This record gives sequence, C-alpha cells and structure tokens, in this order.
Amino acid sequence: INYDISKELIAINAVNVALTFVYYGVCAYLTGGRTVGKYVMHIRVKSQNGELTWKQMLLRPLLINSVLANFIVLILLFLMKSNKYALASEIIAIIDMLFVVISGFMILYSKKRLGLHDKILGTEVIKEEK
Repeated sequence: INYDISKELIAINAVNVALTFVYYGVCAYLTGGRTVGKYVMHIRVKSQNGELTWKQMLLRPLLINSVLANFIVLILLFLMKSNKYALASEIIAIIDMLFVVISGFMILYSKKRLGLHDKILGTEVIKEEK
C-alpha cells in the first residue's frame, strides 16, 4: 500500500523535498544562517571556522531536515519493486530518525550544544544580541 501511495504522490513528495532544501539551505544561506523561526528566536547558524559557506548551508538540510533520506526514498521508488521498496524505505527512515535523535541528545547534553550535523559540517547555532 505504501508503495502505491508513494507512486501516486511522487510529484508532491518531490516538491516537498525541493522546497525543504530551498528553504533550509538556500534561503538560510542567503539570510546569513537564519530562517523565519531562527529570526523570531533571535538565533542563527554560523560557521565554527569563520564565515558561513554555501556548502555548509546546503549540506545542513540534507542531514538534519531529512532531505537526503527523502530524496533517496524517491529514487528507490523507481529502482525497486514494492516489497523491497517497503523494506528499504523503512530502513532509511530508521537511520534518519536515529540521526535526528542522536543530534537532539547531543544538543541537549553536550557542553557546546552541537548536534551531529553541526559537528560534521563545522556549524553551530548562536544566540544573536538584540
């Protein structure tokens, strides 16, 4: 059933992946590491090593906003039959969820409040002064 629904919703899922990537990657890079939520909370993403690079901001949503996992699942939809697709998409979802949960615990319990994605990309979220 999941395979059939995914096939029918492929265009919507592709648009969702693209918009998520554009908002959390491209727009955040163009606004100096801010999204609307970060702006409201007076926080932003910055590089640990100086200036925030486009590479850091474009890779960040791939890791933390499930863009990479969702993109892979979309590709697998074309490459696999329904029974293998179901198993592969569940495995990818579990790996993605583990990555997010590990990042959350790292943010909550580490000294520097860096998630796994921040450690990999050399970024951090900082509080902006008003």
